[in-house]
Amino acid sequence: MGFGSNPTFVLLTDSFVVPTVAAINGHCFAGGFILSFACDYRVMTDGSKRNAWLCMNEVSSQALSRDLCTQSLAQIQFGAVWPLSFTAILNTKVNSSTLRRKIALEGHRFVPSEAHSLGIVDHLVTGNTAVVLAKAQDVADQISVNASTGVWGLIKVCN
Repeated sequence: MGFGSNPTFVLLTDSFVVPTVAAINGHCFAGGFILSFACDYRVMTDGSKRNAWLCMNEVSSQALSRDLCTQSLAQIQFGAVWPLSFTAILNTKVNSSTLRRKIALEGHRFVPSEAHSLGIVDHLVTGNTAVVLAKAQDVADQISVNASTGVWGLIKVCN
């Protein structure tokens, strides 16, 4: 079982008392995509130096779904179902039902510019891994001041 099958994972990431930043320097599929959603901010390469997509690539075109808020029945190609924590993270971080459908039922591959325009990623960076990591660190440095009082954790726990 991966991290996504553990409901405690959702509780830890969703109520972590300091902001978290994902640095995405290439393809971000499946569990990596969900892990990036678990973070508060996402910084991604713009795809000019290497291909980069975000998607739930296991989702088949015949995916089934029932009430994504309470059950996780998005079947994937190898016959497994999404762990409830994946669905919980997706429902928490993606407010648009149209966007959730593209991710969970269609397995759409988002290019960086599309992901940015839809709010999936917060920042696009031109450059290599070091540049992506530097921007992620810069974002973390900028928001860490807000987290120093503990208010960030209280906001997340109370919502």
